[in-house]
Amino acid sequence: MADEVSFSQRNAMKLIIIGFLTIVAIGTSVTLAAVLIKQSQRHRTSLEKKNMWSTRLKECSPILKVAGPIILQIIKVATSIILL
Repeated sequence: MADEVSFSQRNAMKLIIIGFLTIVAIGTSVTLAAVLIKQSQRHRTSLEKKNMWSTRLKECSPILKVAGPIILQIIKVATSIILL
C-alpha cells in the first residue's frame, strides 16, 4: 500500500498538469494574437502607402495631363539629337 499513490496526490498531479497546459495554451494564444496583430498592422501600413500613392497620383493627374505630352516631346527631341 505504501507504493500506491493516494487519491489526493493523483488529483494534485492532474491539477498541476491541467494548470501547466492552461498556461501553455494561454501563452500560445497570446503569441499568436501578437503575431496576427503585427501582420494586420503591416497590411494596413502597406494599404495606407498604396492609398497614399493613389491619392498623390490623383492630385497630380491634372499636372501629368499637361506635362505628359511636353515630356514626351522632350524625349523625342533628345532621342533625335542623340541619333544625329
